[in-house]
Amino acid sequence: MDWDGRSRGKKSGYIIFIWLLRTGLTPAYILLIFVALYYCIAERRKSVISYSFFRRRIGFGVLRSLVSVYRNYFLFGQCLVDRVALMSANPNFTITFTGENHLMDMAKQGKGCLLVGAHLGNWEIAGHFLYRINVPVNIVMYDNEYVHIKECLKSAGSRKGTYRIIPLRDDMSHLYEITEALSRGEFVCLHADRYMDNSKLLYHKFLNEEAPFSQAIFRLCTMLNVPVTFVYAFRMRFRRYHFHAGKPRIYSGTKDEKLKEFADDYIEELEKNTVHHPLHWFNFFDFWKKR
Repeated sequence: MDWDGRSRGKKSGYIIFIWLLRTGLTPAYILLIFVALYYCIAERRKSVISYSFFRRRIGFGVLRSLVSVYRNYFLFGQCLVDRVALMSANPNFTITFTGENHLMDMAKQGKGCLLVGAHLGNWEIAGHFLYRINVPVNIVMYDNEYVHIKECLKSAGSRKGTYRIIPLRDDMSHLYEITEALSRGEFVCLHADRYMDNSKLLYHKFLNEEAPFSQAIFRLCTMLNVPVTFVYAFRMRFRRYHFHAGKPRIYSGTKDEKLKEFADDYIEELEKNTVHHPLHWFNFFDFWKKR
């Protein structure tokens, strides 16, 4: 099973949760108890893949792996609900920052910065709280990852967002938007753990086995000649998140040297955070499948 460019969840599901959020977060979380169980049963192929991740990659026992499949679905649902709630109703969330000083320094320099993450945790939600840095934030993503939630939030009357979406397009026009944003000294956030073009893959050891990554995304992160920092945000408890930003680095050398150094750094950081927060792994497909 491969990733098809879409995040999980349907438009009808978002509408139901938006309706529930009008009465508070708790009713939405209660509904998630049953929704997560439904996905464990209805999405058996993906549940098997998740079980294999916890059993083979993380090293959990049989029972703990089975329980983790359910907890993974439930946590993913909570992150989606929190994201919709924040964008549509502005509830009271608390985010603690580690490495905020790095972002402050980049903002003062006014040269722009790439914030690179993965589908691990929920760092998009932190984009709403980066107003403290006082720099415009842009998030790069595949447009069909966001289409359902955009439509729902529009129909529900969402509040004005604190960041701008730059969709990845086949005509590569997103490169112009990214470059322009960085030239204005803005922050650009993107995920580097997925791809849509099977012909441009880079294989790198990740959790004890070679896994495919997007060579195009990796090269993009190194060719712009701006500081790059790895960022993650994890849900800790009710209405609380922890956001982490590493020390920024500008990659130098030949194209291949920069590519290798970035790949080593990025995947080392991704593996460390995945091992520490395995329930936040939100890649519901066979990540290690050879293409």
